Amino acid sequence: MPDDIGVLGVDDDDAICPLSDPPLSSVRTDAERVGYRSAEILDAMMHGKPAPTAVEYVPPVSVVQRMSTQVMAIEDRELARVCRFIREHACHGIDVNDVAGFASLSRRQLERRFRAELNSTPHKEITAAQVTRVQQLLQETHRTLEQIAPLAGYGHKESLNAVFKREVGQTPGEYRRRMKLHEV
Repeated sequence: MPDDIGVLGVDDDDAICPLSDPPLSSVRTDAERVGYRSAEILDAMMHGKPAPTAVEYVPPVSVVQRMSTQVMAIEDRELARVCRFIREHACHGIDVNDVAGFASLSRRQLERRFRAELNSTPHKEITAAQVTRVQQLLQETHRTLEQIAPLAGYGHKESLNAVFKREVGQTPGEYRRRMKLHEV
């Protein structure tokens, strides 16, 4: 998963989707709209109108993408296998030597193929996976940076903060505040 199959959960507020391993992408339902619509139908029925005979569907608000559906379309099977390894282990503190040890290629060949296929490097892919995890945790939890750092493969919140600011262009605190404003 996800190279062979994508898995979606439902009700994104549920703790199961974000905290499963790998974190499940999920459908964010419009529970508020469902509630209002149910109340409207109940009110109509209480005023003598017949119950609806057809099922009424309320479209979801969005799909929250997490690791269970993240996929990179790569023809090179070995590179795809290495990218999957990075996605699955980046937050466990791996480095490029660990990736090279996993690959069936020399470190030089690995770096060359990353540049040719992805215009990237193994180190950049590790960092991207870690930053994505930090963003997810900042959006979906109230954890502190001290709590988030080890979950994203960082030994200290200071190094997490420096990498996040360099990659995202704002501090984790600024990012969290901006995301909270967009939810309103």
